[in-house]
Amino acid sequence: LWTPNQKIADIFLQNMGIMPIYTIYIENYGRSLGTIERYMLGSPSFKQFVTDTKLRLVSEAGLDVSAYLIMPVQRVPRYALLLNDLLKHTSEDHRDYVDLKEALQKMQRAASNINERKRTAETLFKLTEIAQLIKNLEFNLLVPPHIAKKRCLLQEAIIDGGKMVLYLFFDLVICCKSSKKT
Repeated sequence: LWTPNQKIADIFLQNMGIMPIYTIYIENYGRSLGTIERYMLGSPSFKQFVTDTKLRLVSEAGLDVSAYLIMPVQRVPRYALLLNDLLKHTSEDHRDYVDLKEALQKMQRAASNINERKRTAETLFKLTEIAQLIKNLEFNLLVPPHIAKKRCLLQEAIIDGGKMVLYLFFDLVICCKSSKKT
């Protein structure tokens, strides 16, 4: 039971400075999964290590490596949900109410910022992949992060019996010859 003297929001407020660490982690989360996948395909010993580790983790805790990697990604939204529930069940005259409200607002802003940065990082990662596939690209497909939102890949299509690849972006269309890599 929540007593009139208990406080928790001050702990969240004191630790809001670590949110940029979550942003960095989340921006690189997709790249981490891709790296694991690439090494599993290219290195039999790494694949065996991951398989053995997965079997051990699943047998001990019921979770595999990818379940552990996603945990930090899920943490910030869970904190916001927790603070929201605490605020709902805290009376306005409780000594922690104002801090809970502030902590919730900051956590929601942090979650929103993290999600936005994640989308931007995913867009830039995809643009990098596409730019590496296109030979003799006559302009810079990569854009600064603040513009990346506008260069979102809407559709990738293989046309003309696989001879051409069409990339449809929000602000751009690229049609190029297909190679065996695409």
